[in-house]
Amino acid sequence: MHQESRLFFKKIFIKLLLMCISLSGVLLSIMETPINLDNLFFFTIQSNILVFLTAAVCLILDTYSYITLRKFNNSKLYHLKYLVVINITVTFFVFSCFIAPFYPVEMLFTYKNLSVHLFSPLIALFDFYYFDYNFNIQKKSYLLGAIYPLIYAIVILSLSTNGKTYNGQAVPYPFLDYTYLSWFDISVSNHHFGVFYIMIFACLLIIGLSFLLEKFIIMRKKSALTGSDKVIYKL
Repeated sequence: MHQESRLFFKKIFIKLLLMCISLSGVLLSIMETPINLDNLFFFTIQSNILVFLTAAVCLILDTYSYITLRKFNNSKLYHLKYLVVINITVTFFVFSCFIAPFYPVEMLFTYKNLSVHLFSPLIALFDFYYFDYNFNIQKKSYLLGAIYPLIYAIVILSLSTNGKTYNGQAVPYPFLDYTYLSWFDISVSNHHFGVFYIMIFACLLIIGLSFLLEKFIIMRKKSALTGSDKVIYKL
């Protein structure tokens, strides 16, 4: 029982930390002067909102299970959480590799930026990796992980072509700017690829990240079964 109590309080601490960071980052991004609701259309903000909601639901269910001594194992919920973790990982990866190098230094290291692009994704990954390794990831999840980002891109681009702007820009992200990159053109010399090809690359990237996450979860599960995680993953 003592070991179960320690595990429970670890889960609660991590989830509360995740909820505080993701929610505060979202609020700081929106509650500017004046209030900027356009930021709600950014994939980063939506991913952090989903992280907050899933963490809140899991916190409630973990608390209920601990109090009632009933183990909760809902594969659909963990499947949803897995997809949310993939989305927030995409946020971390894309920002770190493609946006951060061109980001103004004075804005890069602010809490508002780091909370939604770095802290929240890494804690969400740790939470899923450390506590949810018994979840059986299905092969079709590789494809399902790309559904929400694909729907997001389609909706954003559809609204844009109908006159919607995002903080004065045609699209929230430069790599979706069809007015500059076009839809299907490829210019190797200028390193320009049409938005259509970028969306295909993004889907392949998400599938690849899903595959890597599954491999890490399998490694975590094996280490837990052998007991080696007592040393390697001890908090």
